[in-house]
Amino acid sequence: MARDDNREVSDGSVQDVASAEEAANFSELGNSQTVVAAKPRSKNRSGKKKSVFWDKDAVIEGKTSIRLVLNWLTTQGNYDKWRGSDRTNGKTKEALLKEIVADLHKAKLLHRDTAGVREKINQLETGFRKVEDFLACTGQGITNETSLRAEILRRCAYYYELKDVMTDRPSARPEMTSDEIKERGIIATSAEKRAMALQTDNEPNKQCKMAPVEELLLQQTKTFASRESQRERAFENKAHKQALKERELALKEAKNLREQAQADEKAAG
Repeated sequence: MARDDNREVSDGSVQDVASAEEAANFSELGNSQTVVAAKPRSKNRSGKKKSVFWDKDAVIEGKTSIRLVLNWLTTQGNYDKWRGSDRTNGKTKEALLKEIVADLHKAKLLHRDTAGVREKINQLETGFRKVEDFLACTGQGITNETSLRAEILRRCAYYYELKDVMTDRPSARPEMTSDEIKERGIIATSAEKRAMALQTDNEPNKQCKMAPVEELLLQQTKTFASRESQRERAFENKAHKQALKERELALKEAKNLREQAQADEKAAG
């Protein structure tokens, strides 16, 4: 949700209008700009605050919330810090979240907070993991590059941007998101995570559970292969019949020539 209109005060300056919580957060970040609390965000019929699309809330220079979060994640070293923060009981992660929120607030995206950013990063990790699992199972069977790219982007719209930072080491593609690891109390050393990841990825009999779309794609591939095989057999049968017909005509012609030759000999005798 974009913030409310700016409000002009008696001295002619302009104050940014935000919610009470946003005003407190913005002030806490040490920003010198005057921020006043505004009326709460409009609500929908259910009484909940209206959601704001992360890719459609730009205020300054087209910078959206998702773009700033992606910029932070893909900056060298940042995702390593984010993944490593689990070993410090989340204290470092909270500091990193405040750092990201500070970037958002500098871009006047005052409606974002640490909880929302945490959830969005978890969603990005989950989407990335789904693509990796898809490629490990049936994705490699799709030979059409355009179709494969479409399937990847459908699962994770930012996969290609995240690929370099989330696949630079085995532990970057966890079975769970960073927060899920923390919630379940799974805190391991980097070496332990790496060993577990390698063991999981190398299991020869690992079964991949297919989603309906993968099952459909696999079935289509089998159907196309079957049809192609049928077409090849039909072509071979047609060619064989044509060869037999030509041979039959050649034999008849040879027979006619022999009979004609015999008739000519009798007539000459």
